[in-house]
Amino acid sequence: VNDRDAVAARIAAHTIKGAAANVGGGQIRELARRLEQLGQDGDLDTAAAILPDLSGAFEQARPLMQDFCRRAEN
Repeated sequence: VNDRDAVAARIAAHTIKGAAANVGGGQIRELARRLEQLGQDGDLDTAAAILPDLSGAFEQARPLMQDFCRRAEN
């Protein structure tokens, strides 16, 4: 988004959406879905406004994801 590349933003959002779905990150998945659509539409200004929400959702989910990864290692 910061590079003003709608295609790259859409692809990154699609990747995040899939990863979040795999670990039960519903809020992250929904935000990534919105970002993916905004990237497809070329609406990078709205996408940039959503990035802080995505960052916050990642921070909330981080402990759960770290626990998930630790369990997967064992």
